[in-house]
Amino acid sequence: MCIGFKSFAEKTEIEIRDGVNIVIGPNGSGKSNIVDAIRWVLGEQSVKTLRGTKSQDIIFSGTQFRKSLGFAEVSIVFDNTDGDIPIDYEEVKITRKLYRDGESGYYINGAITKLRTIQELFMDTGIGKDGYSVIGQGRIDEILSNNSDERRKVFEEATGIVKYRERKKEALKNIENTENNLVRVTDILNEIEGNVGTLKEQSEKAIEYLELKDEKKKIDLRLFRETIRVIDTKLNKAKEELLEIEKEIDFNKENAFKINQKIGFLNEEIKKIEEDTESSYNNISQIIEDINSDEKSLEIMKEKIKNLLAEISRLEMESQENEIKIKLKIEDKNKKNDRKNMSKNDSLVFKKELEEKENLLKTKKNELGENEENISKIKEEIEQKKDQIYDLENEIHKKNIDIDSIKNKKRLILLEKSDVISSLDKKRQEISEEKNKFKNENSELINQIGKLEESKEKSDLEIKNILELKQEYQNINNKLMIKKNELKLLENLEKEKNGFSHAIKTIYKEINNSTIIGKKTLGILADIVSVEKKYTSAIQTALGQAMQNIVVEKEEDANDIIEFLKSSKNGRATFLPLTRFGIRNEETIQNKDKYEKLNEQQVKNTNIKYAKAIDVVKTDKKYEGIMKFLLANTYIVDNMNEAIMLSKKVKNIKILTLDGDVLNSSGSITGGYQNKSNNLIGRKNQIEDIKNEIITLEKEYGNKKEEYLRKEGKISEINEKLRNIEKELSEQKITLAIKENKIKNEEEKVEIFETRLENIKNEMISFDSDLEKLKEDIINLNISKDKILEELEKNKNNINELMNTVEDSGKSKEIEELTEDIINLKISISSFEENEKAIQEIIDIIEEEINSLSKQNILKKEEIEKNKKGIEQFEGEINEINKRLIEKKEENEKVKEFQNEIKLKREEINKREDELIKEKEIYSNREKELFPEKIKKEQELYKFELNKENLISNIWDEYELTLNNIVIDEHDEYYEFKNLNIKDFDNRIIGFEMTRASKILQDINSRLKKIGEVNISAIDEYNIVKERYEFLSTQKSDLDKTKSSLQKVIKDISTTMEEQFLSRLELINNEFKTSFTELFGG
Repeated sequence: MCIGFKSFAEKTEIEIRDGVNIVIGPNGSGKSNIVDAIRWVLGEQSVKTLRGTKSQDIIFSGTQFRKSLGFAEVSIVFDNTDGDIPIDYEEVKITRKLYRDGESGYYINGAITKLRTIQELFMDTGIGKDGYSVIGQGRIDEILSNNSDERRKVFEEATGIVKYRERKKEALKNIENTENNLVRVTDILNEIEGNVGTLKEQSEKAIEYLELKDEKKKIDLRLFRETIRVIDTKLNKAKEELLEIEKEIDFNKENAFKINQKIGFLNEEIKKIEEDTESSYNNISQIIEDINSDEKSLEIMKEKIKNLLAEISRLEMESQENEIKIKLKIEDKNKKNDRKNMSKNDSLVFKKELEEKENLLKTKKNELGENEENISKIKEEIEQKKDQIYDLENEIHKKNIDIDSIKNKKRLILLEKSDVISSLDKKRQEISEEKNKFKNENSELINQIGKLEESKEKSDLEIKNILELKQEYQNINNKLMIKKNELKLLENLEKEKNGFSHAIKTIYKEINNSTIIGKKTLGILADIVSVEKKYTSAIQTALGQAMQNIVVEKEEDANDIIEFLKSSKNGRATFLPLTRFGIRNEETIQNKDKYEKLNEQQVKNTNIKYAKAIDVVKTDKKYEGIMKFLLANTYIVDNMNEAIMLSKKVKNIKILTLDGDVLNSSGSITGGYQNKSNNLIGRKNQIEDIKNEIITLEKEYGNKKEEYLRKEGKISEINEKLRNIEKELSEQKITLAIKENKIKNEEEKVEIFETRLENIKNEMISFDSDLEKLKEDIINLNISKDKILEELEKNKNNINELMNTVEDSGKSKEIEELTEDIINLKISISSFEENEKAIQEIIDIIEEEINSLSKQNILKKEEIEKNKKGIEQFEGEINEINKRLIEKKEENEKVKEFQNEIKLKREEINKREDELIKEKEIYSNREKELFPEKIKKEQELYKFELNKENLISNIWDEYELTLNNIVIDEHDEYYEFKNLNIKDFDNRIIGFEMTRASKILQDINSRLKKIGEVNISAIDEYNIVKERYEFLSTQKSDLDKTKSSLQKVIKDISTTMEEQFLSRLELINNEFKTSFTELFGG
């Protein structure tokens, strides 16, 4: 089966049956590819044999219409029922795959295998890639050629000795490899033999050294543990004592606090009393204000009653005037009625006579002719015209009466206007005078009120300032106490040099005593540097134990001090000679500076806020080299988050936070709580700063307290002044309100007069308009009258003409006279009627005026009654105010009595408060006495803790062990220390046992010195070399045995090959003769 092999793009299966199987096809059709596929799957490695240039050439490369494939796979299946192939399967499937990336694989029945396994499987079967079962193009020529090697391969395959030859070949190769290995092993053994002896000596020496160091470590750790136990016991005892002191302090504090609470309660009572006092004063002020207000109200109400009485008097006077006017009007009305009756009687007489004349005329007219009739008609027209003229004259007369009436009303209202204007001018004058007076008084009152309010604000501010002054000096006193305690603690720490090791304390004594050793010491590092306060924790952490390093001028000085410490047995110390940090290799400095600048540039690029440790430390210029050495590549940031961010961006730098937490260049992080009192940097400067602060605070405290005591006595005086101011302020405001109210009432009256004046003005305008209209009507009536008179004249002329034609002039004359009499009678009657009518109209006007005056009197009476009721109401209110005044005065007396009671209670509370203050001072003084003891005990506690920390630090420096990691063998000879109590420990360990331990340690140190330098690694090196030497020796022996075994195998294989080849070759020869005879006939 082929897929992807050369021209076989598709999966192709070729079945080879028994007998001859022939594949035919044109050139290039892929016939040879079948043989190539069989050779390839059976393990052919030569690309040239497969007619290619590289291995990927056998994979289908594609055509114009088909894509290339990514792999080639060929499988060949053999029937193995006869067992010719040495494998336990009746069917054997060999598969080979190759991918374009060069990966390939071999499989037997689907299981992956090696090429060698396949080659060995088909050896001596004639099926292999070089087997005679596959005879390709040119293969016969190779067999028949003169090349004996090619012929030999074919015969060896046929005789079945190929596998023996391969085994022999492999055995020979193994012998060669074994001989090569023997040469190498022999060379290595020769080389190792020279080093084993030396390493053995070094190893034994190192083992002895380590045993001594281990013994020394056991003693050190045992003494360390027991010393720690003693320190812990003393520490616990000191803690208990400190706890007792703190309990007593707390007891005194608690009692003082309770007394403070009682004082607080008393102060609250005092405050309440003061509030009651203040309230009582406010009540008195309010009562006085109410009394003043009521008295002012009384004055206002009396003034209002006076005004109402004046108003009643005015109204009564005006009412009397109206009564007189009404009486006169009635008399006038009666006279007019008499005239009207007389006119009426005269009119009746004339009417009777008219009736008689008209009857007579009618009779005469009947006796006259047509002309007379015409004359009569004309005369009738004349009569009509006269009637019209009469009507017009009556209308004109009526209009004139209306004009007279309006003029009369106008005259009356003008009189009223004059009265109103006069009253208004008078009121305005009074108000103007009152306002001018009020303005002057008001200005003065406002000034007084302003001054009183200003005085009140000033007094309030003065009291507030005095109370703030008291609070200020109390706060300063508290600060002063804190600073003094802080100073005492720092001075004790500095005096005992707490925080420094025993060796450093010894050096301090030498410095203070100006000994030779002291003079050789330039200073302790902690004393020669200063740091800004916020960087103290960071720099202290950065310098660590180096703060206790001793700075000297040169190495020789350091050596002298070391010898001094050794001889006096005062511990160990680290030295910093200036000569070691001054002149340094210029190239080294440049390289280091270049490296630091590179780091600093990287730090800058992160945009994280930082400070370079070397830049925040202040010291003398000659110590700069030391500081650069100690603080190189060290940076300070605000917090751990920023430190972590910076460490991720910049490597190989040490980063500290302001709190003293550390992120080392190695990646380790150290942090947690730091005791601020352990600060060794600039302690002396800190003490001086606190002393200066105390001097400033004491001076400020004295000034503030003196100022307060000087001003304290003014508080009661100011409070009294405030009460007087408030009382006077209230009175002035009431006075101001009364005056403003009075002016307001007068202005309201002026508004009433002005309103009436405006109404009069409107009425006058209305009257003038009516007069103009009446005059216009009269003119029009006169025009109509003149027109009728013209017509009347015309009619008279016509009558005269007719009269001339009448024959009987006597009758005509009689009729004319009758007519004339009738006309005159009618005119007289009409005149009487008009006169009656005019008189009646006048009477009506008089009655209207009488009614108007009567109504005015009714209104005035009502107003008088209303004012009288107002007076009664005001008098009732005055009575109420008088009662209230009596009650307020009585209440005022009660408040004064209450004030006296409060005063007595205040004196009693003040006495109790003084007693409590004295009791509080006893507890406070005891607390102050205990405070130095507490500080002393805290210093003792700190000293024990520091000693413990130093011991733990030394053990860590020496053995890199923590207290919890120390494990002591309970069965060693030093374990007996554990069973000692503290007293025994003090007596025995410090005495005999410490001496014994010191002698043992001295002996160990002597032996260690005698041993000298050792190579600790020689122990492991010797063990490794020894183990290797023994291994190689064993290996050489095994190789010799292997070589002998392989030589025997080769000899056996050669014998077997020779025997099998000769016997099989004879068979082949016989078969060849038979085949040749059959093929060529003899």
